Amino acid sequence: MRAIDATAAKKHFRRVGCTGEYKGVLHIVVPISEIDKCPTITYEDLVPHGRWEYVRYDDGVHPKDVYRCTNCGAEKKVTSRKYLEPEKFCYNCGAAMRDGGKDK
Repeated sequence: MRAIDATAAKKHFRRVGCTGEYKGVLHIVVPISEIDKCPTITYEDLVPHGRWEYVRYDDGVHPKDVYRCTNCGAEKKVTSRKYLEPEKFCYNCGAAMRDGGKDK
């Protein structure tokens, strides 16, 4: 089985004249050979990706260390950067973290 990009497929089918309208509804009649020409999508296309950035806030009174998601900006407080393994997915946006979530 192969997943295809539906938006790109619709554009392709309209371009090659495989569409028609019946009772106000757009219908697509597609030869199988045209389906094979549709672009494939992968897991990488479906899931947002990011990275945990290590950030230190220091206001002079209460320093704070956090990991920040590069995809959505959500922050997770850390107590010790050396001992805490960041999670592989962001708790806020669900982005899969590249390199297992470790900041390089």
